[in-house]
Amino acid sequence: METENRGSFDQFAFYDAFYYYQNHSIDDCLASESMIVRLFAILDKRTGKRRLRKLFTEIEYQPDWLKFFYAIR
Repeated sequence: METENRGSFDQFAFYDAFYYYQNHSIDDCLASESMIVRLFAILDKRTGKRRLRKLFTEIEYQPDWLKFFYAIR
C-alpha cells in the first residue's frame, strides 16, 4: 500500500487491480482501497462529470500522482 501511495507498484499488483476493476461495479472501484483500481475507475468512460464532482471532497486525501488523473478528467 505504501508503494502505491508513492506511485510505484509491482506487475502482479497491476494485474490484480485490473482483474478487480473488470469484475466489480464502477462504484465499488471508485471506493476501493487500491489506488490502482481507483485510477482505472477514474479513467473509465462510465465515470462522468457528476460522479467526479461527488468525489471532489476526497481528492485532497489522494496521493499526488492520483490527483493528476483527477485533473485530466
